[in-house]
Amino acid sequence: MPRKTDGIEFELHPSPKKDQDGKPLLYARLSSKKKLTFKQLEHYSIEHNHASKGELEACFTKFIKSASL
Repeated sequence: MPRKTDGIEFELHPSPKKDQDGKPLLYARLSSKKKLTFKQLEHYSIEHNHASKGELEACFTKFIKSASL
């Protein structure tokens, strides 16, 4: 069966829990090479979502302030 080559890339990692046979259970996480810096995220937002410079930072700042209440 062919493997899917597009979509979300992920990595499988062993869990501390064991299955019935004593083998570690596996869990999926996003591929580590998909990490972005805040500047890269802001640049993508400006290019593709027509956001203005500083708008994303303002949204995150307001979220952090409201979450800390």
